[in-house]
Amino acid sequence: MALSDQDGLRALGIRTPILTIPNGIDFEQIPDKLDRERAIRAFPQLAGKRIFLFLGRLDPWYKGLDVLIEAFARLTVHEAALVIVGPDSRGSLATLRRHVARLGISTKVFFVGPVFGFDKWSWLASADFFVLPSRSEGAPQAALEAMAVGKPVVLSRAASTCPDATDLGLGFIADTTPEALADVLRKACSLDRAELHRMGSRARAYVVTRHSWETTAKAVIDGYHAFCTR
Repeated sequence: MALSDQDGLRALGIRTPILTIPNGIDFEQIPDKLDRERAIRAFPQLAGKRIFLFLGRLDPWYKGLDVLIEAFARLTVHEAALVIVGPDSRGSLATLRRHVARLGISTKVFFVGPVFGFDKWSWLASADFFVLPSRSEGAPQAALEAMAVGKPVVLSRAASTCPDATDLGLGFIADTTPEALADVLRKACSLDRAELHRMGSRARAYVVTRHSWETTAKAVIDGYHAFCTR
């Protein structure tokens, strides 16, 4: 199992120099004023809850949605709620709904269809945590977008755009098992609002510093220059 893109390429026998350059975020696309009550306006029962939000394609295996739902079923924290935002994938929405019903957590899990533009940014901004427990990922842009609007993250190692998220105090990294993810969600539920705000501020600062398109473009130029002058 590769722990990084470079490890994966090396495992395939690639021996040429490799430069990994992260995706960028266009901060000008983020509206100045977001509807930070978007989730509560859609689901009034979310008021006062600790809202965990997933945004992405509803692919249960790749995105780890089966693990996320099972982890939520293990939570005894009544104030926690899960909002799943994104388009259906090969009929998976119905499967996920049935899974939620079988586990008896229909009052804790809320499904939203695909969202775009201002609405997408507002859904991200209305959550307390962004969560993405993928088993396999490329470069999860949604995680960067959530961090860009000041949201702490709960990510699997495969989905982590920031492997040091826990140490840097901007979120948590979790293994992709229901037990491990449930433990991390409990920790996230135990944080007070002040700490949530601090974590979110760190998450935004991290993205501003490392994932602006200016930073990404410079890394590409510097990389080409280094390879061409070897």
